[in-house]
Amino acid sequence: MTVEGNLFRMNQSAGPQLVASKRISSRVELTYSTTVGYINDQSVRLDYLLSKYFSLEGQTDQRGRSSMNVKYRLRFK
Repeated sequence: MTVEGNLFRMNQSAGPQLVASKRISSRVELTYSTTVGYINDQSVRLDYLLSKYFSLEGQTDQRGRSSMNVKYRLRFK
């Protein structure tokens, strides 16, 4: 579990987030996050690695808003 964001902005939507991730397999990772403070937003994200460079990301939140993204990763050495 990690804490992300600005710890000193508890009264705004950009406050800190608690994030918990679990790698289910070598290709699948599940992440739960919740914002702490004025607005308590929660979301669940599932990342599925298709290949070395491509992955699918599905995400939904407590309001039922969902999205699906295809991501392309490029790394520089």
